[in-house]
Parts: sequence; structure tokens; C-alpha cells
Amino acid sequence: MTFPNCALCGVVVWCIQMEPDDPPFFVQSTIVFKNEEGAAAYEGWFSDVAASRSAVASMFLLTRTADPLVFVQFEIYRSSAAFEQHQSGEGARGMQGFNELRDSINFDESSIKVAGRVSEPVRISLASMGGVSHAKIAGHILLPGRADADENCIVLTTKFRALDDDKAEAFIRTYQKVTPAMKPFASTFFLCKDPSDAVTFREFMVFRDLTSFEAHYCSRSIIDDLKPSVGATLDMESSDVIAVSNIVSAKAEEVRRALDGLDASYVERVAGYAFVPADVE
Repeated sequence: MTFPNCALCGVVVWCIQMEPDDPPFFVQSTIVFKNEEGAAAYEGWFSDVAASRSAVASMFLLTRTADPLVFVQFEIYRSSAAFEQHQSGEGARGMQGFNELRDSINFDESSIKVAGRVSEPVRISLASMGGVSHAKIAGHILLPGRADADENCIVLTTKFRALDDDKAEAFIRTYQKVTPAMKPFASTFFLCKDPSDAVTFREFMVFRDLTSFEAHYCSRSIIDDLKPSVGATLDMESSDVIAVSNIVSAKAEEVRRALDGLDASYVERVAGYAFVPADVE
């Protein structure tokens, strides 16, 4: 986890919102293909089905890494009920096309990570696909604002390790303190535990726009609380940051310059969307 230089400061007030009974949840899939033909066919299939997902998923985004055979897919489902609707409706019909591509996927190298509270039927369904649950321990998933737009979203995911178990607990306490102040800047901003051990964390963030991304680094919560905690509790050499290159953004070059300070690796947006509001289908 690194922090670029702050270029903008401001104070924003955001209303406290309780988590709903059936909250949104997040899925990140790394999909490895056996050949470029299979990768191209999957990209085409994803493009075809993406429009039908807007009612159930606020994010349904396919990205390609520097390796043309490796895609990273990001999904935020509006609720467990929405996911079940997806599985039984358009999703079920879309799976017919996916099943025709299964032989092109290297499932041994692929992975699915799930974060957020889900219903038991959804947990079982995702587990049957190879999904591994990552306990969300702080932050929020899908708190949209009226001005949020697909072309403005800045999507980041990070993986890092604490120095030891005690430092991990200290970092969690600080993160839990800081995250309520991130709501004005990010529609999604959460920390989860990687089940591999007691000190590895994953973080996922969807900033509302470039101004919000820059302003969050200037907030008192980041400057006074999170930055000192990061330096004291985390193994900085372990940090791995992935940024989505949002090529539909009119400010793509400005965004890229702002992200350069993060020492991130980039994945290219190739299909789908980063944000669609609930009332757009």
C-alpha cells in the first residue's frame, strides 16, 4: 500500500448508512486461458451478456493483464437475491455460451475470490464454482452517489501483508476507524482477510472520479491515521497494486498520471462496465 502526493484537499460530509439485510457483495475472478482463440471467444461472450447484467450487478467488468491469456473479472452484485435472479434468468441462458468455452480455460490456474456477506444458497453456488470466501472486516461495498458514472470510476485492488499477527490486528483497528470517512470518495472501499494466513489482506476500491481519488489522500483520516499505521504495521515490500485502465474515461491520461505514484500494474478494460445504477437496465 502506497500513497501518491496529495494535490487536493477538502471536507465532505456523508450520511451514515446501515448495511442492508441482503447487502451487495464482490467477486474477483482470475481466468487463465489455454490459447488466444479461447481468450478472444470469452471476450466476445462477455461483451454479449454484459448488458443483461445491469439489473443484478452494479459492476460487471472484464480486464486483460499484460499476459494476453490472463483476464481479471470484477463483479459487484447488488444482493444475494440479485445473484440468484441472475443464476435463474438471463444468467442461466448466458451460461450456455460459457459452457461452450470451458475447454479453453485452464481451471487449475484460475481462481475466484468472494468478499462480503452472502446468503447460504449463494455461498454454496459460488463454492461449487471454486469461489473462496474472503471475510470483509472493514469498509463498504456499493454505496453509489447520484453523480457516479461508469466512465469516471477508478478501480484499484491491492494485496499486502502485515509484519506479524499483532501488527495485523493494529492495522485492522485503524482501517475500521478510517473507512467511514472514505464514503464521499469511493462507492466501494473495503478490506478483507486473505484466508491463506493471518497477516495477508486484500483491499478493493472504486473511487467515484479523479477528484475523489486525489481528495481521499488529503483527508485527515488518511494523513493522521492510515498513513502512520501503514508505515508501522505493514511489510511495504509485499504490496501488490492492480489498477484498471479505464479507457472510456475522458480523463484517461490524467488518471494514469495520478496512479503512477502507486507503483501499480495495469489491467486493460476490454468489456462490460465499472458502474451502472440500480434503475438502469
